[in-house]
Amino acid sequence: MKEKFAFEAEMYGSLSCLPLAAKMAFDTVGLKISRMQWQALDAEERRKLCEMSTDSEADNRAFREFAIETVQRRCGETLKALPDEKRAAALPPEELPQVLAEKAKSLGYGLTPARWKSLDYDQRYALLKFGGHDGKPKKFAAALAEFLD
Repeated sequence: MKEKFAFEAEMYGSLSCLPLAAKMAFDTVGLKISRMQWQALDAEERRKLCEMSTDSEADNRAFREFAIETVQRRCGETLKALPDEKRAAALPPEELPQVLAEKAKSLGYGLTPARWKSLDYDQRYALLKFGGHDGKPKKFAAALAEFLD
């Protein structure tokens, strides 16, 4: 698996919910998996999707093929393509998005441009996913606590 965050620790046992490592991989290859589709996969298939690399074009092709084939076999459904604008919005920018700085400040955290730059890609991705427009405030707060405390 890519980076495992403490605030997601409960997910790694059963993988009943899509952890960030897998979500990031699906975003990278431009596919959207529903919760129902994810839960239809067996534990080994979920684990494999969390562990597969998306670091190269060959890795991306292998991930896409495995994900599409596995969901088709388990659900009889085709994975949907992630719209380009959603795919682009999932990529952490180099500069700190103002909305994240403001949300962090409202929770008592000083997320500054310098601090943003010191975070690794996976940490930025987590903050962007949880603090963005369709975010999850509780997970955003947990991520901030883990990364900034």
